[in-house]
Amino acid sequence: LENRSRKDISDWERAREYAAALAEFYDGSLARMAEHVNISKSWLSRMLDVARLPDEIVAAFADTHDITVRIARDLKPLSM
Repeated sequence: LENRSRKDISDWERAREYAAALAEFYDGSLARMAEHVNISKSWLSRMLDVARLPDEIVAAFADTHDITVRIARDLKPLSM
């Protein structure tokens, strides 16, 4: 929760933390986690799409700050 407003954490880093928390603390329940962190399920789902980007795509970026929710949305259909 406390890292959400930090500007120095990239969407990719935040998404990876969300993915880990979802598994560790919420038993994979998007609804429970979204409610607890006070974001919509759809936004949480979009953030998790960022975390699911293949390593090869992540490695193509010089800086993880360039990996945004919008970029992940655009790349998602191409990475399946």
